[in-house]
Amino acid sequence: MPKPVQWSSELDNALSDLLTRRRVSLRAAERALGVSRSVLAKRAYAIGARETAPGAERGMITSAPLPPGHPKTWGAICEGLSGQQPDYPLPVFL
Repeated sequence: MPKPVQWSSELDNALSDLLTRRRVSLRAAERALGVSRSVLAKRAYAIGARETAPGAERGMITSAPLPPGHPKTWGAICEGLSGQQPDYPLPVFL
């Protein structure tokens, strides 16, 4: 279990320097400071060293999901099938 960290202005400055000036990843900052990435990400967001909150990119999807069986997802649907991939079943209007 990680040891608890007493945040100080020195740690904040070091974290800000690593992320903004040196442009290192959170993984590299984790190794340099000895604190977990999740704690670093939350602290970096709190002090303004990162533009977005961790995981905010996932919430930025603006389009609706594709319906089941959509032509764009046909390859993923048939991926596990053995043999030749079947053609996409185009709708038949009678």
